[in-house]
Amino acid sequence: MSARELAERFRSPSSYANHEDISIFTQWKQNETWLETQSKQLAGSKEARLAFIGDEDLPNESIITIGNVWTRTASHASSALASIDDGGNRIEEIVPGNDNQPQTSGLRTATLLARLIRNVVADNPKGQTMFFSLVDSALKALWSTTSFALEDIDEAKLLTRALVQMLSNIITDNQDLQEKMWQNHLSLGAESEKTDTKARAPSDLVCRLLDSKDQGTKMAAQILLINMILDSKKRCLDIARNHAGANIMRSLLHDIDTSLEMDEKEEEEEEGEQVKSDGDSGYGVSLQPSVQASQERQRRYEGLGISYTLFTGLFRAGLFDQAYANLQPEQFEGSRIDGSIVSSAQITLLKLQDAYLHSGVQDYDSEMASDLQSIASSFISLANWADQTMQTTLKKGKDAAVDGRLVEVHVALILQLQCLINLAMATETTKKPTFLRVCEGCVEQIRQDDFVIKLLHLMRTTAVFSPPVSPFVPTKASQSAPAPDGHVLSSTGKAHSQSDQDANTSKRPRLDKLKRDLVALLGVIAFKRGPKDEDSVKRVQDLVREEGGLLDVLNLTQLDEHNPYIRERAIFALRNLLQANQASQDLIAQLKPIDPAQQQESQPQ
Repeated sequence: MSARELAERFRSPSSYANHEDISIFTQWKQNETWLETQSKQLAGSKEARLAFIGDEDLPNESIITIGNVWTRTASHASSALASIDDGGNRIEEIVPGNDNQPQTSGLRTATLLARLIRNVVADNPKGQTMFFSLVDSALKALWSTTSFALEDIDEAKLLTRALVQMLSNIITDNQDLQEKMWQNHLSLGAESEKTDTKARAPSDLVCRLLDSKDQGTKMAAQILLINMILDSKKRCLDIARNHAGANIMRSLLHDIDTSLEMDEKEEEEEEGEQVKSDGDSGYGVSLQPSVQASQERQRRYEGLGISYTLFTGLFRAGLFDQAYANLQPEQFEGSRIDGSIVSSAQITLLKLQDAYLHSGVQDYDSEMASDLQSIASSFISLANWADQTMQTTLKKGKDAAVDGRLVEVHVALILQLQCLINLAMATETTKKPTFLRVCEGCVEQIRQDDFVIKLLHLMRTTAVFSPPVSPFVPTKASQSAPAPDGHVLSSTGKAHSQSDQDANTSKRPRLDKLKRDLVALLGVIAFKRGPKDEDSVKRVQDLVREEGGLLDVLNLTQLDEHNPYIRERAIFALRNLLQANQASQDLIAQLKPIDPAQQQESQPQ
């Protein structure tokens, strides 16, 4: 067997030159058994792959002959199934699993051919170079197989998957071919601002593949991107910075977000149905997810892992800031299309960055402090908006409608706070000198006066906007009952009673965990790690005291259902704010505890 034999088997006689004549598919179909046999042999033997290529180059006309198999079969199937009636139904319908239907004739043959080429070029540089000329034909066929007419056809899905896998193998570990495909075939290297709205951008095809309903195709497209991106700082920069890259990142992030939501939903359902009664025996029977459900979840996990690897490549290269800016809410004529303050893609990117930082970064290759310092800058911008929005709502009263965008901003603020906490704590744990310098630069930035003041203002406003809810919930029967003789309600109980009344009349979102993470970050930046931190920590301590922040932190020592462990975070922050600062210690010493019983007696009847 050889590449020449392959080309000869699919050579079109002059009688089949007319592309409308589909009888050639019958001739090609006779090669299916041969294709399957050869493909299996090539997959298991590198020697067989090298022998298949041989010492001579394959003429370009032979390469075109092979590529025509994909373009002709895909184009024919797409055209045959594209016609719809007035009701929106296909005029030409097919029977699933029937390979002898004229509408999809040849798709299986084309798939087997793509699999053979995929196996030939694996770990075979000469084979990669020889068959790289097939890229244009493969991309042209993919436009057809991913069209509306074929997106739900099983035979087309298999061809799509095989073609993408073939493209991935053609450029694996081959920098020259990767750059050619990136620049010349996918046009991802240059700014792809389309002037002709009717033109099809190659990057749109990449997004189609990433958005495919077929998990195998989706994963193959992700691997194709990883093969081109991870070993190239330049191509990472293209993805993070240009318009086409933004569209690709949105597709990847949307898939990640959807997968995470599905996992959360499935986990909740499994927890709710964990045990059921086994007849009258009284024994509990653990409900295990079905084999099919487990396999689907496993495939999702694999896809998540691949996408996460791609984004960690951007983070490692110091491109988070550019990727985050590139994913801002889309605009039309200078205005944001949906009025969003932060996009869903930016929120998901923050989730991945938080996971990356939390995992313990040891492979950070960038010395650009601006990359991660952008998180603090973005936090100030979002905090200003959230602070103003909450204050406006408070002035209007409890029944005032709240800007719905506060919910998405709240999520982004939480993630930014967690990223900043991880960066600050990494100064104690990282062993990577470049990353340590970046983290220390971030800590110095968030110790600046403007950041600390904004942190305090947001913490104070949030405390009023979302008062604490005690975890000690009284029963409904006793909620309205007076305290027994000789007893008074504790301050915690009063807070709960008051918050219950507020909850009944307020339309405000709870802003879960925001106060907790705000005070946690304050505690972290007020922590002195050594002599070099003494001046900056002292400045933070004094500023917090002068701004009245010590009392705000004290108020956060109340238990709060919506801010778990906030008391511990607040106590830790107080400890760091008071350490070696006599003026702050004296201020706290002036405070006197109030006996709840005396406080109640002093209230007017």
